[in-house]
Amino acid sequence: MYTRWTEDEEKLLAHFYPDSHPNALVKLFQGRFDHGKIRDKVLKKGLRKSERYYQGIYTKNANPWNKGLTLNPALKQYQMPGFGRITRNRNGYLEVWHQGKFQVLSHVIWEKHHGKPVPHGMTLRYADGNKGQRRPKQPGTGE
Repeated sequence: MYTRWTEDEEKLLAHFYPDSHPNALVKLFQGRFDHGKIRDKVLKKGLRKSERYYQGIYTKNANPWNKGLTLNPALKQYQMPGFGRITRNRNGYLEVWHQGKFQVLSHVIWEKHHGKPVPHGMTLRYADGNKGQRRPKQPGTGE
């Protein structure tokens, strides 16, 4: 369902947006517009946050909210020198920056364990079907 912005609502948005948190804006419009609709209108009108808004968020020597956190606790063992950042590709597989390029994490683990790359024509299967977190199933072992 499409909800039209009235002229008064657009004026309210323009007045309060520069200094207000997004959750406060949703409350201001009493749930009539969600975060996405507010963001779309802000982009369309070209509104920007004020310096005062950012001063409350970014202070000198403040720790970021994600300091010390990893992508997934199960991947902590792979956060070591030689491995770069871990991301998820568009197919859902975890990739790691390794030896100057992104490589599928399960292939890097295989290579580390066996000392050679996955043989040509062979594929790695996941024992639990979860391609995002577990070690690959060892071929021929049934595990």
